[in-house]
Amino acid sequence: MVHSIREVRVGIPLERLAELRSFYIELIGLLPWPPAAQVPGGLGLGHPRRGLYLEYRHDPHIDPMRRRCTLIVPSLRELIKRLDPRRHQFTHHHGLTGVDEWLLLTDPVGHILEIREAFRLV
Repeated sequence: MVHSIREVRVGIPLERLAELRSFYIELIGLLPWPPAAQVPGGLGLGHPRRGLYLEYRHDPHIDPMRRRCTLIVPSLRELIKRLDPRRHQFTHHHGLTGVDEWLLLTDPVGHILEIREAFRLV
């Protein structure tokens, strides 16, 4: 049984790092881990104890049908406002209730991302 996961690791080509950094930091809104928390061989983003780790690979195998990563953002509406001017393709999904919604999109190298809004108590 797994009790916790430090980070989700995804393989990326090093030569696309600038593009991916812009996507995850400027567009999605993830912050880089502090320097002391960074792990050699990649770039950590989001919360240092449960974030996303972009692991440098010479030939990363990206299989969009194998898995997808779910990320939480403060506001889906704000993310959509940032996605639209860049014309980044995404699909907006709604569940059975009025509060269940998410976006599906891919990062610049093809990893599938499910983006949900942080749960807020009313």
